[in-house]
Amino acid sequence: MNNGSDDTTVILAIKRGDGERFKELIYKYKDRVFAVVLARWGDRLFSEEVTHDAFVTAYLQLHTFRGESSFLTWVTRIALNRASRVYGGRKSFENIPIPDGPLTPVEEGERRQLQERFRECFEKLPERLQEVLSLIALGGFSYEEAHGVIGVPVGTIRSRLHQARLQMKVCMKDVL
Repeated sequence: MNNGSDDTTVILAIKRGDGERFKELIYKYKDRVFAVVLARWGDRLFSEEVTHDAFVTAYLQLHTFRGESSFLTWVTRIALNRASRVYGGRKSFENIPIPDGPLTPVEEGERRQLQERFRECFEKLPERLQEVLSLIALGGFSYEEAHGVIGVPVGTIRSRLHQARLQMKVCMKDVL
């Protein structure tokens, strides 16, 4: 999904004074930015605030956007930087995205156990693996988009994602 040229048209219009067009970028990307922040820190309210703040910052700083990366990459990096400054290394995984539905008490207990185990396993990963797993597996970013956000080669991203998945699989083997 490369809509870079569409984004470029919108960004140029905004830079020329059509600020209303920024809504197009918000509607297009807010869910993906939110998903990355939520996957990384697990706190829904915090993730909503950071996502909102990232788009406000992006709008105010759009004149500095040079187009060397996609707008999605740029605004996601703003969100992750802001979240890191506010939240630091603390993580809360109360809202790990696991499909919900009507659950029996036993299923609810199993779901909670799975969430807790996922949180424990995720926190054991080195920071560099958490970041890649958050972006790609939980946030739906492509390798190229993740490259733009964290600035390491695509091959390194693939390697880190593979390492993260292997470590998560080994750690979660008791509950899966």
